[in-house]
Amino acid sequence: MKYFSWFWGFQFLSATLLVSYGLFSVPSEESSLNIPDKSLHFSAFLVLSITLYKTFKNIFLLFILFFYAVISELIQFYLPYREMEFTDILFNFLGIFVFLIAIFFRKILEKKESST
Repeated sequence: MKYFSWFWGFQFLSATLLVSYGLFSVPSEESSLNIPDKSLHFSAFLVLSITLYKTFKNIFLLFILFFYAVISELIQFYLPYREMEFTDILFNFLGIFVFLIAIFFRKILEKKESST
């Protein structure tokens, strides 16, 4: 059987539900959080990348998140209280890419440590 972590699977499901709520709910005008929108997009997809990878230990499943990043913005195009922004998609992608780069360098370091 392939690798699967119930703990991280629950974390991924929780993160997906939380991110989806943030992406598709009616935005409130008064927010106690003063976090820039692009930082939220970056952070959300970075967290989704981490939890999805830890759930399955399969880097190729992260490409599902690229699809979700685009689809979520397309859905926002059709919501009357949301706007589709291409820069949001770029920051979604950036969050995933940063994790992919981190995994790449981690694997390089593991190979160097195992060869010494």
